[in-house]
Parts: sequence; structure tokens; C-alpha cells
Amino acid sequence: MILHDRASGPPHAEAQMKPTSAFATSNVLKVASTDVDEFGDAISDWDVELRPLRPGTFDGLISVFPLGPALICTGQYVQPLLQHVVGRPDDCLNINRPGRGSTPLTFQGRVVEEGEVFVSGSGSDCETTSRGVLFPTALSIKMSFLESQTHWLHELPSLSARSVSLRAPGVKWTDDFLDAMEWLVAAVAQYPDIAHSEDVCGSMLDVLLSRIDTLGVAKSPPSEHREALSARRLAVGRAREYIHQNLSDPIRLSDLCKYARTQARSLEYGFHEVVGLSPIAYIRTMRLHRVRQLLRSTAVRTRSISEIALDCGFWHLSQFAVDYKRLFAESPSITYRRTHSQLPRMDRRGTSALQSSAVVPKAVQKRVSMAASC
Repeated sequence: MILHDRASGPPHAEAQMKPTSAFATSNVLKVASTDVDEFGDAISDWDVELRPLRPGTFDGLISVFPLGPALICTGQYVQPLLQHVVGRPDDCLNINRPGRGSTPLTFQGRVVEEGEVFVSGSGSDCETTSRGVLFPTALSIKMSFLESQTHWLHELPSLSARSVSLRAPGVKWTDDFLDAMEWLVAAVAQYPDIAHSEDVCGSMLDVLLSRIDTLGVAKSPPSEHREALSARRLAVGRAREYIHQNLSDPIRLSDLCKYARTQARSLEYGFHEVVGLSPIAYIRTMRLHRVRQLLRSTAVRTRSISEIALDCGFWHLSQFAVDYKRLFAESPSITYRRTHSQLPRMDRRGTSALQSSAVVPKAVQKRVSMAASC
């Protein structure tokens, strides 16, 4: 179930409606859900894709509220996740820091340490991996506003609005940043009407900006093993590219190492550093997500669960069903039925399409025979 709420309207009055951008309103947007796909779809101010990496029940809560030319975002995710976030198309600077109490977070293959934040710009593709509980804390500011504040902000406008980088301003800086964000969230929660006051919002924004002005001169964090880490990340990037290009075909570990131009042990280390999974587990997880994506689409008009699973690289259908239920906490047939019930009656298939152990179509028999794949 998913609930949306606006501070200026009746609680949960739009429970089935995707919220509009908080930048376009003066309303606080709240989303709470136990469905990871619906949760990601509902965060409309960013293009967010969340992929669970391990079995377990997802539980997500996020609040987004505007502060003049800025957006404040805080929340909580409970489940290891691979997250892709694409910045807003308009020019904005995004500053992100795991909140207090978060388990380790990996940013582009590197653990975000104390005293570090990651910064991204408009349209930039930012990937993170959380290992458990995450309290995301993010600030998005329009670059046009920052550029108009050079008379008292000296460093923030110097940050590029197009890049993605990890910065190390120090523990005191990150503590001040989190303190300011938590104070703002608490103030808006206690006095929701202040979101409509231009003067109050302006004063609160000044307090926040004064805390983070020095970020522009913060350097990238040092690494004692920068070259080794960089080489492993590049190898993992090549391997993941190969996996996603060949997800429906057999993928042998030897071929993966050859394409990534590295040895098996190094690739194993690299995958654990970047996504927290082994290469084999990553392949299986991405295939399961591809199946779920198709089971939630109009593909169910013409294809059975078996056909979809086989076309996504699974050949052991009973094991596929077990793995799917373990990761998503529901069987593939339940996902299928939910999507199928939303189709126009004339487009619905017969009940035989629900059988996940149906006869293997001839078009995929050759693929099944290559069972030595991952």
C-alpha cells in the first residue's frame, strides 16, 4: 500500500495519485510504502529506480518539502538497495549525505565515510548501494539562485551543476549540515504553515546556506589504494555492461572475466565493493528485477510467466519461483494477477497463463538446453 500526503490538504486524500513536483507547489509531499516499485514511482521530483539486492520486506518513508528555490528531502529505507537517481532536468545542485544511524552506503563503488558527502547536478546519473537501513538526507538548490547569491556566498556557486563527485568537507561540516536539515524538518513538521511564508522560508534558507557555503572548496577524499580501487571499479563497470547487454542469454563467469579484463578474484572483490553482491548473485538479482518489470507491464497481455522467465535467462522455473518470492515477498503469479486484473477485459489471457511451470515454448528450448549458464 502507498500513501501520499500534502500538508495543505486532508490526510491521505490522494492515496492513489502520483504527487506533483514539490518545486511547483508550497506543499509538503510525503510518501510511505511497502511496495518498492510504487515507492520509486511516487518520488516525482527525481527519477528514482530502487532495486532490492537481498530478500526482505521493503519499508520506505520519505518527505519532500520546498524552501523557496530549494527542496529538502529526508526519509528512511529498510532493505539493502541499489539506487539509481537521475538529477532534475532543470539546473539544480544536489547535496546528499546518509543520515545518522544509516548502515554503510556505497557511492559509485566507494563507501561514504564520516565527513564526506556526494554532490550531483542536473541530469547526472548517481548510483548508490545501501547495505541495510538508510536515512537519506538530500538538499536540491537551483543553480540560478546560487549564482544570484555571490554577494555573500563565495564557494557554493563554484560547484559544477553537471558533475557527480564525492567531497570531503570534514566531520564538522557534515554534522552542521545534518543538524541544519534536521532542524528544518522538525520546524516544518511542528509548524506546517511556515512553508507558505516567504519571509520565514527565506530566513531558514539563509541559515542552511550559511552552513554549507564552504563545500565548494572541499576536495575529493584521499585514498591509499586509489589505483587498485579505480581498476576494480572499471572492471565491475565493464562486467555490468556485459551483463545488462546479455541478461537473457547464458553468462559464464569466464566470459565475464574476459570482457571485464580481470581475474575472478578481483572481479569478486570489486562486485562486493560496488553492489555488495557476488557477480553470480548480481546476475540473478538483475534477472529477477527484469522479470518483475515485465510482469508489471503490458507484456502479460501476450506472454505467460514461464515465457517471461525463460526470456530473462531463467531455465530452472521452480527455483526461479522460489528466488522471486524470496526477493519480492510475493510469488510471480501474484504479481501477474495484479497486473492482469488491471487490463481491459478484452486483453486478458486465460488462467493457463498463470502457470509458472508451463510447457517450454519452442523459441526458448535452445536457451534452456544451455543450462551451464549463470
